[in-house]
Amino acid sequence: MRSSIGPTLAQLADSAPRLESYAALHRLETPCYLYDPLRVAEDYADLKRALGTGLIVSIKANPDPALLDHCASVFQNGIELASQGELALVRHLSITKYVNTPGLTPGCLRGAIDAAATLVLDNLYQVEQVIAAARSSAVAPLVLRLNPGEIIPDVNRKGLADRFGMSVDDLIEAASRLSAAGLPVGGMHVFAGSNLFARHGLTIAGRLGGVLLKLEQVLGYPVEFINLGGGFPTDWRSLKFDFESYRTALEPLQRGRTLVHEAGRAIFSGCGAFVTRVVSRKRLAGHHLAVCDGGIVHSFQLAQTELAIKLPRSPKLVYADRGQRARAAEPVLFVGNSCNNLDRIGRLDAGAALPEPGDYCVFEGVGAYFATYTLAGFLGIPPAQTYLSPGILPVVRD
Repeated sequence: MRSSIGPTLAQLADSAPRLESYAALHRLETPCYLYDPLRVAEDYADLKRALGTGLIVSIKANPDPALLDHCASVFQNGIELASQGELALVRHLSITKYVNTPGLTPGCLRGAIDAAATLVLDNLYQVEQVIAAARSSAVAPLVLRLNPGEIIPDVNRKGLADRFGMSVDDLIEAASRLSAAGLPVGGMHVFAGSNLFARHGLTIAGRLGGVLLKLEQVLGYPVEFINLGGGFPTDWRSLKFDFESYRTALEPLQRGRTLVHEAGRAIFSGCGAFVTRVVSRKRLAGHHLAVCDGGIVHSFQLAQTELAIKLPRSPKLVYADRGQRARAAEPVLFVGNSCNNLDRIGRLDAGAALPEPGDYCVFEGVGAYFATYTLAGFLGIPPAQTYLSPGILPVVRD
């Protein structure tokens, strides 16, 4: 994915600071993503305040280099990385790094050690990898990952739903081996899964202490760092969840320890918009089809091909002229520029404005995963451009 720190949208839109004009968007290369680092900072601060703990950011949700450069100083408790490629993106940033992947390759291990990153170990094989590497290099205090099913039986009741982390027995064995090798264990990590914080957060807070006690007995010293995972949805503010009671439930764990959570989509989703331009339109089988210059190749999740029940997003429109738009007598489908029949990225109901070629479609709330979880390379179509828009995302009219 190409990325540009400049020009920013604030510079591009000097004649239209609210970015509601066609002239402002016309200067952009579409399709493109617009990211607002100030929105990232706001969402990070709000979630951290609600939790009452530190907050690590999983950059897998949005590894755009320009955005990370702008936000590094905001992520006070560090970032989580899951690959050697992500590690390479942030090597130059002076920020605490955690490497957490079940597929730890020798190259990724070496890169993590060179970057003085903290390794989160997923299994006993990784423990042996680190013990071997530590014979020739200094290793930061290690974090051991516990499988959530060990304290939340419902997670794996119907089979192996969550494959990450160790059993309690393996966790204790890992601690014994690392102690014998003279390597310090600095912390423990547990994560119940995406979008599952409201369901399992209080259970983890209440049950983790028992495992922690066993771990500390083996180590012979206190574990000072606990990562309670995340699983926060994009709309976490609307959760029917008592954050005040949750903060109270964490107090026994917090005594003498550093507690953190981690988040990805909750931090990045609101910062992004995907902009594509209508290039043609036709009417077929009771629908208006607006063909766009961007689609499934640039924003796979908009197509929702993996969802059993599809609720297509409705883009906002910025008109290519000052004229009015007719109202559509039938639904409007927004389709992409590939030959894939599933390349359907949005929908407007009958009665909405009927887009014309040249109009811009703006899909908001797509800052997490939409740009990276995609069919990159299909048909040789170039990836979407990215721009930063400090402090402002498009205010568009329908």
